[in-house]
Amino acid sequence: MRTPAITAIIAALALSVLGSTTTHAGTYVWDMDATEDQVNNCSMPPAVSCAGDGSTDSAATGHATLTYDTDTGVMSYTVDWANLEALLSAIHIHGPASPAQSVMPHLFNIFTVEADVIASGVNRTTDTFSDGADFTTLSATSGLSRNAVLEHMLEDQGYVNIHSLDFPAGEIRANLILTLVDVPITSTSERCNNKLSRDLARVTSKQGRQIDKCLRDHAKGKLAATLEACIASDPGSKIATARGKTILDFDKHCDGVDNDGVIKLPVFGAADDPVTINSAGVDKELSLIHTIFGANLDGGQMATNAGDPDTAGCQLAVNKAVRKCQDTYVKWFGKCKKRGLKGNSGPVGADVPFDDAADLELCVGDDPLLKIERFCDDTAGRIATQVLPRKCVGVDLAASFPGCGVGTEAALATCLDDATACHVCTALNAANDLSVDCDAFAGAACP
Repeated sequence: MRTPAITAIIAALALSVLGSTTTHAGTYVWDMDATEDQVNNCSMPPAVSCAGDGSTDSAATGHATLTYDTDTGVMSYTVDWANLEALLSAIHIHGPASPAQSVMPHLFNIFTVEADVIASGVNRTTDTFSDGADFTTLSATSGLSRNAVLEHMLEDQGYVNIHSLDFPAGEIRANLILTLVDVPITSTSERCNNKLSRDLARVTSKQGRQIDKCLRDHAKGKLAATLEACIASDPGSKIATARGKTILDFDKHCDGVDNDGVIKLPVFGAADDPVTINSAGVDKELSLIHTIFGANLDGGQMATNAGDPDTAGCQLAVNKAVRKCQDTYVKWFGKCKKRGLKGNSGPVGADVPFDDAADLELCVGDDPLLKIERFCDDTAGRIATQVLPRKCVGVDLAASFPGCGVGTEAALATCLDDATACHVCTALNAANDLSVDCDAFAGAACP
């Protein structure tokens, strides 16, 4: 699973992925300073030569750079140390461990024991050592698979520990910091992306259908609870099942690394975790219905067939049409994403195959067959030309749709179009780790 730190690194570096989808060449780099204030020896028994906060109070400094080449399978490393207070005795990469933890297990070793240090011929107080080895062999001493060790490292779960004779638990330490992720689009990452797009659409659909049913039951006078309680409920656990499918797909297709040591989760186009994707789908539906009908659906604005059948019919028709509009947005985004990642075709201005998030962002609202326009456009779309003129004649639009609060069909159509575009854009941004300007996309200030 990609951590927030990895996401920030990817965004900051604006990575460009080159080559075909069949190559596996890629690079990961960890780069960090080694200092005594990162040492936390007191957290690991036996507590040897450490102050109350776990530091050693050593004036020594150091630096470590680790580079993994997914094509060759080699882990290269350069470690330097300066002014150690005692002779260097070992250098290990410990883990898995958070920055606040110290643990006995090693992910791999550079100098396993003092004899290795002596054999290398390095100066044991100030020097630099560089080397590398096949990572499968290098990590075998951990008792874990290469990919398991790599996953821990990609999550920054470990540290370079520079040991000395006076500080056998570590004199200075460098907590792992992943600073470069430069990996290609692979068939595995494509599969992850496509699975998550379908999962988002599924969660959205299940939540939307629950809202539809609640509104219909309310209009018929068959609702046992309040509308707000109904739309927040999940009878039959259909929404929960859809959310569970997202989690299963993420764990199977997106978490960890593939057989070539490449992160399954794409460097762009997917959120870091399934919870974000699920929340994006559910929140979009709930937020949009409240944007249209008001913050509290139990405020008296929702009509019933018995009390005001014309208004009830209008509200149901508008809700159905808005749902069709947003579903079309999500559907065509997923199609565009799949085509672009595969390299078949993409929106105007996008590289094919997509090689960065900017290409994928052009898929938000991409409408080559004018399907979105047919359902959503505020002048030519179905809501403006069919639903409002036919289903809402004589209805007090401002009172019936207080979230918009406008009294004409044209103004309401614009509000509905803008609101749908806003919430769809926000959801696609969250679920796909994008940064589309949703205000600009919708042509209105988004809530």
